[in-house]
Amino acid sequence: MRVGKDVQVDWKSFAEALGDIRVIDNPAIRKAKSKDFYWYSPILKEQLDGHVADLVVLPRDRDELATVVAHAVAHNVPITLRGRGSGNYGQCVPLAGGIVIDLTEMKAIIDIGVEMVRVEAGCTLGMVEDALNEKGRELPVASSTMRIATVGGFLGGGSSGVGSVENGPLREHGNIIEITVMSVQAEPRMVRVTGEDVLAIHHAWGLNGIIVDATLKTCPKRDWWHAVVTFSSYEDVYAAGAALGEMTSLTRRLVCTVDEPLVQYLEPLHAFVGNGDHLLVTMIATESLEQFKQWCDQTGGHLAMCLSESERRERKIPPMFEFSYNHTTLAALQKDPGVTYLQVTMPIPPERADIRALRAQFGDEVLMHHEFTRFDGELYAVDLPVVRYANEARLRQLEQIYAQHDCEIADAHTCVLEDAGMKGGRVDHLVWKKKLDPHGLLNPGKSRLWSRLKDLSPEEIAHVKLD
Repeated sequence: MRVGKDVQVDWKSFAEALGDIRVIDNPAIRKAKSKDFYWYSPILKEQLDGHVADLVVLPRDRDELATVVAHAVAHNVPITLRGRGSGNYGQCVPLAGGIVIDLTEMKAIIDIGVEMVRVEAGCTLGMVEDALNEKGRELPVASSTMRIATVGGFLGGGSSGVGSVENGPLREHGNIIEITVMSVQAEPRMVRVTGEDVLAIHHAWGLNGIIVDATLKTCPKRDWWHAVVTFSSYEDVYAAGAALGEMTSLTRRLVCTVDEPLVQYLEPLHAFVGNGDHLLVTMIATESLEQFKQWCDQTGGHLAMCLSESERRERKIPPMFEFSYNHTTLAALQKDPGVTYLQVTMPIPPERADIRALRAQFGDEVLMHHEFTRFDGELYAVDLPVVRYANEARLRQLEQIYAQHDCEIADAHTCVLEDAGMKGGRVDHLVWKKKLDPHGLLNPGKSRLWSRLKDLSPEEIAHVKLD
């Protein structure tokens, strides 16, 4: 069922009024541009299939973007923003129809400074990395889908990722320096958001302003080695992942652990690992390599693969971050469409006993896959288990089992911002929505709180106490 604005629009006239700005009305392309990877969730697939934009618009610069926005406001047309569509929660699905604004033509790298880079929202993280590498720099944290994910998409819908075990997730202080957003008003404004306010734009799913460009922290480029260490039990590999995550004397870009039944789906690694192996997948800087090898021997793990970047490319092995996060879920889904996944933060600090107790209850219904990250100096383990899907009721029971073991659940099966992630409802997102999108045209249907707060002023919204 379509939500949001009851609007009658002559779409042909709407498109013609945009002049030379590129507009797509082809049904197949509109359908493709109205999707992301929400189909990982059978619950979201049922809810979101069939929602399609009436038009797709691809502005080439901020002047064209402002023209599109002003025209949409004049006709009360809903706007949904899109990068490459690599999100998992239906963030770029237009529940109310209207227009999808594809920002991938706005992809300039504006400036590279000593410890920063400023780029337009449609630039992919891979493009940013390539440009930074030429200057001896790299991003401290990036999406594991960096080859296709855009800066705007990552800031709007991402959180953790490659590098977070060393530098924290995006929300770690200093990783995001500044975000430039455009308001959705009759006369669109450009607003530069800095300091703690960037967290109100970050991870807001494009609800409260159009990310036009961002200034991000950079760090020195490392020469990374891609490694896989095997263990005979998941308890052992989880304990090893936690130990490696705590070893700040080593420079790591990735630490994740993979349950043995999932290894069957990771075909490029089959030449290195055997049946019964549980995997620790990691990236280690050259200066830490000898210490890492000594650590492998001490932990009882077997260093099954250790390739330099050039060796990895020569053997056509994907980078190790493409065996992490939801890449593993995708690999499983491509072979078995009857699975889905959960998102769970484990108790702090990560303990072997927690895994032992959970695995005793789950059996082979839940196949574990942990990502290790550091935030505010503490080590976190996030489980992205692949689950053999029966029905929603059973999925929620599995979440409750995790909760009974003091784990924190992030709902991976909702397209409502306040119900997703680890944060819960945040009024600061809606304070900025009122400031920048007073008509509520951005991504309607994705906020449960907006209908309750939309008639208040930004100051009044800021003082609302959530239940």
